[in-house]
Amino acid sequence: MTDSRGYWLPVFITVAMHLGLFFVLTNDWTLRAKPLSVVEPIKAVQATLVTLKKEKPKPRPVKPKIKPKPKPKPKPIVKPKVVKPLIKEVPKPDLEKIKREEEARKKAEKDKQRLADEQALAAMLDDEDAEMQADDDASIIAQYTAMISQQMHQRWKLPPSARRNMVALVSIRMVPTGELVAVTVTQSSGNEAFDQSAILAVQKAGRFAFMQGMPSRLFEAHFREFTFRFSPEDLRL
Repeated sequence: MTDSRGYWLPVFITVAMHLGLFFVLTNDWTLRAKPLSVVEPIKAVQATLVTLKKEKPKPRPVKPKIKPKPKPKPKPIVKPKVVKPLIKEVPKPDLEKIKREEEARKKAEKDKQRLADEQALAAMLDDEDAEMQADDDASIIAQYTAMISQQMHQRWKLPPSARRNMVALVSIRMVPTGELVAVTVTQSSGNEAFDQSAILAVQKAGRFAFMQGMPSRLFEAHFREFTFRFSPEDLRL
């Protein structure tokens, strides 16, 4: 009996080829030729060998080290100095010195009181003298005023239009020799003839020679410039 294992291989190959043909026919598959790629001619390139220098690595920035703050040193404790009180010996009082100082104090008080009394007495005397001087001054002023009034009265002539209630004030300026410097009406009587008669009376009096005997302080205070009152009832300063 012939061995059948030698026929399996050709049978398998024949079946496989039929199956492949059947697959091609059913899918309408045809072999296509792949286009051939055109190879460009190789160009000659001249190359030189370049040696690259290795760059040194940059050093990394070093961060500054932060020093820790020093711990504050504790302040030393200063103990207060204990000052021992100095015990001084109390000197014995000098009785003689105290007695002399007391006597000097009493004498100074007496001198002060005596001086105050003397000043008070002097002030009182001065007041009395001042009063007496004021009285004397008033008497002198009244005397010279009467003399001026008399001289004015002798030279004043009342106009016919004068009335008893008329009053004219006339300002008079003179020098220590008694000579007149200016005469003006400061307050009119309301009657021109009356005012003019008052001015004429002063001008006719002219010079009051007796004024030379008056003390200069009284003349400057009362008669250098004064106002004379003209009235039919009374002639006065």
